[in-house]
Amino acid sequence: MRRAWMTAVMAALLGLGCSNAGDSRLLSVSGQGVFRGIIYFDLDGNRLFSPADDSVKNMKVRLVSLSGQDTVAIATSAVTGIFRVTGVPVGTYRVLLDTTPLADTAKIAQQDSLQVTILPGDSATVVLGVGYPHVSIRAARTTVPAGRRVFVEGIVLNAPFNFRDTTMHVQDTSGAIRAARIVASPVVAADSVRLRATTGTRNPGAERILDVVTVFVVRPAFLPTAATIKTGQAAAAKLPAGPNGALHAQQIQILNAPVTGVDSTSGPDYIMTVNDSTGSLDVVLDPQADPAFKFPNRQPGLYNVPNKFDIVGLLVPSGTPGVWRLKPRSSAELVKR
Repeated sequence: MRRAWMTAVMAALLGLGCSNAGDSRLLSVSGQGVFRGIIYFDLDGNRLFSPADDSVKNMKVRLVSLSGQDTVAIATSAVTGIFRVTGVPVGTYRVLLDTTPLADTAKIAQQDSLQVTILPGDSATVVLGVGYPHVSIRAARTTVPAGRRVFVEGIVLNAPFNFRDTTMHVQDTSGAIRAARIVASPVVAADSVRLRATTGTRNPGAERILDVVTVFVVRPAFLPTAATIKTGQAAAAKLPAGPNGALHAQQIQILNAPVTGVDSTSGPDYIMTVNDSTGSLDVVLDPQADPAFKFPNRQPGLYNVPNKFDIVGLLVPSGTPGVWRLKPRSSAELVKR
């Protein structure tokens, strides 16, 4: 459906059977050229006009003289997103999109021309895209208000159904965040992705998350290197010199940590507590992540006191504000020392 819409729009934009849809008032009467284009909503966040996108109606585009602020023509987009003005005076003009209707919910995502030159009997075409703002994961987690629609890019740390809670962790150079209520997608760990999501909160500690998430896979990539930290640092999800919550939802590694206790009564999960003398950290063995974590498949005595492990996993909230747990994605991420 989107591809058919795009084909029809492009045909109209190029003048193949196009009427004057989107014609608007002309402020000068001695025109000799045509100004036309399209305004689209960038639904996939790639900053290009593509089949995934939608049209935007009733947005105004102005042609402004280079010598001042005089508006020569105003075009308003039709339901198809197309705008077209005839009789534009020959000259070179700045192209300005009125973003007032967008308020603070969307931004200009693409403008292929900041200025156009109108020639006698010719036309100038501009493609304009608007869309949700692109933000870093740190901004989505700390500064962007809850309830805002945004695009976030990063590397997937786990597939959405790797864990029972169906959350997906995504990391960029600024940090990591959990994504919930993900629209079905063939995404796998180590994919580079772009997420369209709503910023939100979850859990008693008001953990910031991405909610109602649509995933666009950009390309296969590589998992980031797991930061090696102590058990106490992992439980607090921060380093002593770092900002609060610097390690939320990230992939980390702990080394040579002895098991100090176990809890096999917490539902289907098996909880193994480890402590390298810096503080206790609960390690959650989720049976959905690996059948080897599920009773009676667990190797007897393996995940038990006093064995020591090197463990790689993802930091997940415990339900207690300020306390985090470590969740391996498979039994291969626990190496007995």
